[in-house]
Amino acid sequence: MPRPDLRIVILAIMTTMLASACRHMETEPLTSSGSAGSAALQLYLTDAPSDFMDSAEVTISRAYLMPGRVDLLDPSADPLLFDLLELQDGIQALLSDSLLPPATYNQLRLVVDSAEITLAEPYRYDDGSTTKAIRIGSGRQTGIKVALDEPIEAAEGTVTMMVVDFDVNESFVMQGDPAGPQGIRGWVFVPVIVETDRSRTTLEPAP
Repeated sequence: MPRPDLRIVILAIMTTMLASACRHMETEPLTSSGSAGSAALQLYLTDAPSDFMDSAEVTISRAYLMPGRVDLLDPSADPLLFDLLELQDGIQALLSDSLLPPATYNQLRLVVDSAEITLAEPYRYDDGSTTKAIRIGSGRQTGIKVALDEPIEAAEGTVTMMVVDFDVNESFVMQGDPAGPQGIRGWVFVPVIVETDRSRTTLEPAP
């Protein structure tokens, strides 16, 4: 699956997000119209570079809003693969595009199924390899809570656009010493995902 860039977009505008997985490099919403009585949300993910990593790949199988567990991704579709270190310099990747019921949502959660870190040259893990899978823990069950600035007011006839920062340097804590004789043992996954921007526009009615 192609990789997106260091910003991810979770549009809650239509459940066509997974059908559009190969289009996650786009910054424009996949749809600009909706049915009467609907609202929409667009969510983008961003990050910053790392000195020790060549790639930081994560798979996301689910994104949902609370209350009501409103899914933003098709739960029957394959998980989406993102290399967070490719999402740099303002590049954005679409994660979700879904219509949703107008309501006030106080939580956004992302379910991360797996993660894998490949080290940059000349660094090596203590076993001589350059790539290791990272243990996810509870992020595979309940999902990772995104720190929101305030509740999401999904008003009828509007599109809410959000940017969230999946902080690689904070989320992956290095174990070991890259300058030591044994090198890097691995990483502990302590996810830090925070909202960094939000805006709203009008959802155009479907023809």
